[in-house]
Amino acid sequence: MRKQKGALKLSPTMQRAFESFAIGPDGNARIGTGHPLDYKRFYAFVRVCRYHHRRLSDVEVSQLLRAVGFPEDEADEWGSIFDHCYEVLCTPIPQYAISRERDEILRSLKRPYRKPALRNGVGA
Repeated sequence: MRKQKGALKLSPTMQRAFESFAIGPDGNARIGTGHPLDYKRFYAFVRVCRYHHRRLSDVEVSQLLRAVGFPEDEADEWGSIFDHCYEVLCTPIPQYAISRERDEILRSLKRPYRKPALRNGVGA
């Protein structure tokens, strides 16, 4: 990745995840491949950023990608996707979903144990 004056600083782990997504083995930007592994690498980058509680703006992600050679439109698109993915990871599970699952577990625990039904006079 080319260093720019005032470039955004990433932790070493975030830098590795970013480079895994953005830079191919030949050292050039992974532009426009659309390969499923590109998405997996990108999602890993988003998760690493979330793990480190480092929310980058879509503009910052776009700048990082343009710095390694992505075209502006593609970099902007990935920046927007980053913002959406990060938001999904930050959204808590709704309380009603947790309550419903908890209630189902508690109901199943309160059911009395029943011996299996007999079939043809033999235990199941």
